[in-house]
Amino acid sequence: MTLVELGKRTGYSAAQVSRYERGVASLTDIAVLRRFAAALAITPEAFGLAAAEGSGEEQHPPRMTGNPSRADLPGARLGGAKGEQTIWHRPRSTNTAAAGQPGIDLAADPGSDESVKPYADRGLVTRQQWNGIIRGVSRELWLYGMAEFGYATDDGVPGIFASATSRGCRVRILLLNPESPATTAIDSDEGHPPGTLSARIRAALGRFGLMGQKCGSRMQIRVYDGYPTVSVVRGDDAMLVTPYLRFFIGSNSPTFEFRADQAPKMFTRYARHFENTWNLAEDWT
Repeated sequence: MTLVELGKRTGYSAAQVSRYERGVASLTDIAVLRRFAAALAITPEAFGLAAAEGSGEEQHPPRMTGNPSRADLPGARLGGAKGEQTIWHRPRSTNTAAAGQPGIDLAADPGSDESVKPYADRGLVTRQQWNGIIRGVSRELWLYGMAEFGYATDDGVPGIFASATSRGCRVRILLLNPESPATTAIDSDEGHPPGTLSARIRAALGRFGLMGQKCGSRMQIRVYDGYPTVSVVRGDDAMLVTPYLRFFIGSNSPTFEFRADQAPKMFTRYARHFENTWNLAEDWT
């Protein structure tokens, strides 16, 4: 089975499957491991996972086998699983043990309530999820990050943008200035040849520019200077946020998914951050 075929079966790009195979991206999420097991037609137990609930088989805790950073993909050894990614919930009670809720209570105000779905690696979010959060929106669509190259090169995105702007949605693309000195520092931090990030940003800007020609004034593109801190993808009331971790490639940074009605404080803070950065940015022409 080729990487492309396995990617289609699991919902990941061939490049991401390759990163899992080579151990560049860690594969520790139980749900994702089960997805690969199903795609490869092998039992979850072969990945060191417990039998699925309702299977009638005796349940065992996950056991670690092989290299824990790699999955049993073509040419790679098996990686065990540390545990499922669960929704982090900030409960109304400050005593999480008493409340019986998973996660850690970080609320200064016990009357607040924030629910967030975490992903240990950005690469665990499938292409369908990235597109799904912006598909069908009618008010605000944001792509804010360094290059957002995945969106720029996705054949389905031009249609998503065109449909959104036809409904009156405002589409805003905010990328790192390819001429910023930060691009050189990031290439060095991530072990890439000089000019790699700048070239990716320019390529993305070119593709987004072509999309903008068809979307008209409802789509705007700007670039910002300074070392990037976060990627924010917004589709109306939903967000996918990736804080940048220096010295890590983007796919290895954690990502958080949440909605305005479920995590209003987080949503508002990232929205304010975006708007402030947008106002300081320059139009890309």
